[in-house]
Amino acid sequence: MRPAFRTHLACIALLAVFAGAAASTPQRRDYLTDAELNLVRDNQQVDLRVAVLVRAAQRRIEIIRFGRLTRKEPSEWGEAPTGEPSLLLRDIDGLIGKAISDIDDAAERKVSGPEFAAAVHALADFCGEDVRSLALVPSERFTDRRSGAVISSVEEQCVDVAAAAAKVPRPARTRKSKSKNKND
Repeated sequence: MRPAFRTHLACIALLAVFAGAAASTPQRRDYLTDAELNLVRDNQQVDLRVAVLVRAAQRRIEIIRFGRLTRKEPSEWGEAPTGEPSLLLRDIDGLIGKAISDIDDAAERKVSGPEFAAAVHALADFCGEDVRSLALVPSERFTDRRSGAVISSVEEQCVDVAAAAAKVPRPARTRKSKSKNKND
């Protein structure tokens, strides 16, 4: 056999090994459903985007705690997220990370004002209220060995969010009129 031919065969063999390894690796789970992803894409303003990410995480907490969503949602949210509590917990970790990343991106672009502050405090409120409710879930529900590490990651991110929120003044709340009569 010629050396060039052997090299060619060796390359093909290596390619086959790597292709087989890639095929046997489980596919990475996306932490957003398709409908949630569309809502994130539609909401480019940082406070609205973070609000969508927070609600997506709240949906997963509801499913972990109660086995279902506890409130009726508009159709644009789509189907409820599915998966074992351990997978939903990883989704929550990814959603918090995405919200932090979006807030960091806004800070780098020098976005400030009430939208930025609203985003920071919406995430801080979620961490302070909703994430704490995960402590009410019996540990037996999390069957994956890595769940403890994921919970620690969520808690660490929330500590960072709380520290950042302490540096940003809370925006004044504005009341939106719910009156349908335009003459009011």
